[in-house]
Amino acid sequence: MTVSTGGATRYHIPMGTDFLESLQIPGYKPRDLHLTPDLVAQCFRPEPNPGPNPEWTPITDNDHERLAQSLMAGCDNSEICIFGYGSLIWKPEFEVDRAIRATAMGWHREFCIEQTRWRGTPDLPGLMLALQPGGDCDGVALYPNRDRAQEVIRKLIKREITDLESIDMARWIELAAGTEKLDAIVFWAGPKGRGISGGLPLASVAHRLAHACGHFGSSAEYLFNTVSNLEALGIDDQNLWEIQKLAAREILTWNAPQDS
Repeated sequence: MTVSTGGATRYHIPMGTDFLESLQIPGYKPRDLHLTPDLVAQCFRPEPNPGPNPEWTPITDNDHERLAQSLMAGCDNSEICIFGYGSLIWKPEFEVDRAIRATAMGWHREFCIEQTRWRGTPDLPGLMLALQPGGDCDGVALYPNRDRAQEVIRKLIKREITDLESIDMARWIELAAGTEKLDAIVFWAGPKGRGISGGLPLASVAHRLAHACGHFGSSAEYLFNTVSNLEALGIDDQNLWEIQKLAAREILTWNAPQDS
């Protein structure tokens, strides 16, 4: 679905995310991003799929199942909530039964997970979002159909956790939705160790996201989809807004005329 205001196309909401419309603030006019689809298109280049990273331990189906059982222990048939703060907002890959705006208290978004495949390469690594301690993070509490919740959790675990070293990166956290407190499953909260680059200057993050591309697409596309959909919901993440501005500025220099 392409959303337009005053005749100008502003952002794209991928198919299957119609639930986002119900979360938009009536009367709110999203800002135009500096990072436009035309600029994002300049960041794409075809890259081969390198296959599994040999530096990490492949995760097995049994490992995935143990993680699923651990996360779902005690849930029985009650509703399971999943917190979306990045790509799960614009690409959940499951049918969302209902969604509400929510805040992860004590956490903030940060581009800190090294990507040497998917949306980056070893020569030009990208960065993926995670939740890091400190601040607050506004996002969306997603509820799959109760009868399919366990199936959805298994699917998301296979999507998000691809190596044994990252198996602890799925956990429960507490959300605030107005005066209500919610328990939610979240992926990539508090990652540490190898492959994590936290606390990078925003300009460095923007430069890396502008240049990184892998077989799955560009990091600039990931940045654009995240910021544009946050903006559509009226969620102002000042760091991400600044990063998209700096990334756009970097891309614009590629074809700028040189002084003679």
